[in-house]
This record gives sequence, C-alpha cells and structure tokens, in this order.
Amino acid sequence: MITFSNFSILEKGIQKNKNLFITEKEMIDLSSHGQLKAFFVEEYNAASNDGFEYMKMALREESIEPFSIKVLYPKLLGKIAFSLATLIDKKHTKATAINILQPIMGFFNSIFLLIAVFFLFLTLKRYLDDELLSWLLALGLIIGIGTIRTSQFFMLDVISYSIGAIALYFFTQAKYFYLSITIAIGILVKEILIIYSLLLLYPLKYNKKSISLIIVTLIIPILSFIGLRLFMAVDPLSMQYGWNISQGEIDLKYFVSHLGNLDFAFLFFTQIFFTFGLLWIFVIYSLNTKDKKLLFFMFGVIISVIFANALLASKVMRIIFITYPIIALLSAIGIAHLIKVNKEFNL
Repeated sequence: MITFSNFSILEKGIQKNKNLFITEKEMIDLSSHGQLKAFFVEEYNAASNDGFEYMKMALREESIEPFSIKVLYPKLLGKIAFSLATLIDKKHTKATAINILQPIMGFFNSIFLLIAVFFLFLTLKRYLDDELLSWLLALGLIIGIGTIRTSQFFMLDVISYSIGAIALYFFTQAKYFYLSITIAIGILVKEILIIYSLLLLYPLKYNKKSISLIIVTLIIPILSFIGLRLFMAVDPLSMQYGWNISQGEIDLKYFVSHLGNLDFAFLFFTQIFFTFGLLWIFVIYSLNTKDKKLLFFMFGVIISVIFANALLASKVMRIIFITYPIIALLSAIGIAHLIKVNKEFNL
C-alpha cells in the first residue's frame, strides 16, 4: 500500500540519480513477491520520500545524505527484518523483509513510546503534584501531532521524540553523564537531538568541578556527531543538503521558504503554534516561576530547534514536536504555579 500525502506545504524536492539506487517502483514491485504481501506501507510526501531512503539502508542498499548518516535505527531494524524474513521465507528474503519492516518499526516505536511516556511522567511529577494531569501531559507524546503524522511511515521521528523524553528525565535528575550518553545515542538516530546538548551547560558554576563536568559531558555528543560523519566519509559538519560547513558551503533555501516574506513567515509561526496549541498558554505562564535558570535553558532548546528548523528543514510540525517533552515540562510548571496562585487567592 502506498500512502500519498502532502501534509507539509513548501516541501523541497531533491535530485537523485536513479541508476545508483533501488528505486521506489523497484521496491514496490519487489514487495509483491513472497509469502507475505500487502504489508508494505510507505509515503510519497510531495516531492520528498524520506522513508524510502531509510528503507534502503534497512535493506542494505546505498542511501544518500543526509539520510545515510541517520544510520542506527534503520540498520538495526533491517537486521531484525532480515533475520525474521529468513525464517519466514528463505526464497524471497528481501521481499519479505520489505513487507515486515513497517510492522517491526511500529512494534519497537510503540515500546519506545511507552517507556518514554513513563519517563516523562516521572519528570513532570517532580514539578506538578497532580498525577492525573501529569499522565495527561505525558500521554501527549503519543497523541501529539508529530507522532500521529509519522507513526504510520518508516520514519525516525517517533524514536527521536522518545529519546528526547528520556534525556529530559536524566536532566531533571541531574544525571548529566547519562544525559550525555542519551544525547550521543540520539544523534546516531537523528542529528537534531544534538540541540539537547544545551542542557549539559545547566550545571555551570564558575569553578573547576563544574567546568570539568561540562567539558566531559559535552565531548561525548560532539564526538558522536563528528565521529559518525568521519566514519561515513562525509563532511564532519554535514547538516543538510548543501550544508558542508567545514567547506564553507551553506544553503538558505529552507530559510527563504519559511521566512522569505510575510506570508511564509505567518505560515511558519502558525504551524509552530498549532504544533502544541493551547499548551503555549501554560508555557508562557511558566515564566512566573522563580527558577529563571531552568526557564532559560528550556526556552533555549525550543528556540534553537525552531531556528534549526527554519534553516535546515522544510517540514515544521513533526520537527518542532521533538521539543514536546520540554513543552510538557514547562506546561507542568505553569499549571503548578496557576494552581498555587488559585489556592492562595481562595484563602
């Protein structure tokens, strides 16, 4: 089954040499062979086809940048798919692997989401003394627009949201080494998670112990980011199409698409608002809390993701949604303050 969708306005197309890679049609044709059929689900979103590139990696085919450097999850799922496909139908192993890739990803995504929701609940419960509201905010990770839009496709967004939630838990527990490791693993899944490294600066106090901790914990995600690119023989600062920073190459086409004129800018910020909707009210209300340092770093991550989105990606809602754990935390802080004020007023 092919799902055609165009949920993202201004999606940019890319040029590919079809002679170098397995094509979408070849993959579709191949999926019709073997004992398992009609399980192949993929999108063709406007001019782009991210999921196909990830599937190519899972199927041991060559992919292109920037997809080829998001290697961990597709390769892992591909190994599992081929192992199961060998047991199901040795004669048509690859065809069977294609058909079970999506169910396998759905299974693991579900597990990661459930784990992430539990971690997010524990995080929120520290700031909001209401278990029901904490669970509702945590469950937003599952029913949010980013998860809904990408969960049916072979995409990396759901697991990146889950990693973000787990990273935030370690941050609020002041377990910075675990936070650093989580971010480093997340970078191997999707490089935007490097922005969560800003949280590693939180314990900064101008003494040797604090500075040493920050340096050590920052080195791990930086090595993950650069080391992967060196291993893949691409620009060590490669970010997106046309962004080979170490060679002085940048491309502002996405920035122009989002902020090139007032209409584009209005659309961009409208999508940002509706990614989280009314939660923005509680996020803004969280500014009344006394912990300004925490707010500084929380908003720093959100603003950095928005800025990176404007520079490097055409889609907005599913990219911005990676900050949902932080939005949920700020909402919890805002709600807790609102409840406190209401109680004081009634007294």
